[in-house]
Amino acid sequence: MAKAVKPGGWLLVEEPDFTIESIAPGIDEGLIRLWTHGMRVVGLVQRQRGMDVTLGQRLFSMVRDLGFTSLTSDGQTRMFRGGLARCGSLSTDHGATLCPLCGHGRNQCA
Repeated sequence: MAKAVKPGGWLLVEEPDFTIESIAPGIDEGLIRLWTHGMRVVGLVQRQRGMDVTLGQRLFSMVRDLGFTSLTSDGQTRMFRGGLARCGSLSTDHGATLCPLCGHGRNQCA
């Protein structure tokens, strides 16, 4: 792609940065533990499937190393309150989801 960009042209590269995901402060400690465990499992599955979860944070330097000089990097953060209709696509039935670490369902794996 980089070789196809003409002088003065644009190259748009997008990739999520999974390393910055976190839960807002002031949330119940039990929910924080559940979130932390869930993110560990998600990261494990991503790595098992060959995803490089650190690619997003390395893209800027990778593009710079290709010789691009006028670089800009933008980040986007989404925050939402659980239970809203628009969050439905982000939810799952954890009771029906098997843990890839032990094969058990919800609350059976620590």
